[in-house]
Amino acid sequence: MNNNYLNEQKYQKTKSKISLIALIVLLIGLGFGIFLISIGLENKKKIDTKYSEETLQNQIDKTNKKLTNIETTLKEKKSELEKKGITYSNFTTYSDGESYDLKIITNSMDPSFSYCSFDEYKNNTLTKEYCSLKTEVKKLETTDVDFDKKFNSSEYIPYFIFGGFVIIATLMISGSIYMFTKRREIMAFSAQQVMPIAQEGIEKMTPTMSKVVEDMSPTMKKVAKDMAPVYGEIAKEITKGIKEGKEDK
Repeated sequence: MNNNYLNEQKYQKTKSKISLIALIVLLIGLGFGIFLISIGLENKKKIDTKYSEETLQNQIDKTNKKLTNIETTLKEKKSELEKKGITYSNFTTYSDGESYDLKIITNSMDPSFSYCSFDEYKNNTLTKEYCSLKTEVKKLETTDVDFDKKFNSSEYIPYFIFGGFVIIATLMISGSIYMFTKRREIMAFSAQQVMPIAQEGIEKMTPTMSKVVEDMSPTMKKVAKDMAPVYGEIAKEITKGIKEGKEDK
């Protein structure tokens, strides 16, 4: 059984596993990030459609059509009351009855004053729906589409931000894992970059070192020649000492 951890086969096998992990992290992260962004795009599409000029105009037209139908019904009711000889006075207080109904209907349709702003008209069974639609039309006609889009942007912008963050983080993490498998190649590349420079330096320094050695040789020879008598005297003294020691014994 081969328990040697430092062999090429095990290195390549481990390298493949780490590369696979990097790929899995990349695919999961990108998938999740793209999923979040797609939700944001779908929400943005809904907001743009809901608050588009075309949609707004369709709502106004549809509401105006309902308002016209109800207004026609109220005019017919008013005409019936007037044919009966029913009259009313704005200075008279009414609580119910046909005169009261005629007053409510007539005032609610008065374009010179917004009677529908008062609860008496908003809550009356005859004019409740009419006043509601009239208020809605005014609201739609004063709607700022761009403002509504910006106001509701919180429904999709967070998805874009978080989705983008997930994608960037995934690229960084998976890239770091993958680069871990390329350390050998990176180190080899660095060595290849450095070796020519070191070789060139050695080649340039060789002549200089040779010259230094040549210049030092005469000096070293002279020092050795001058020191030779001294070394000889030292050797004689050592020999003499050894002989005297033997004689004493």
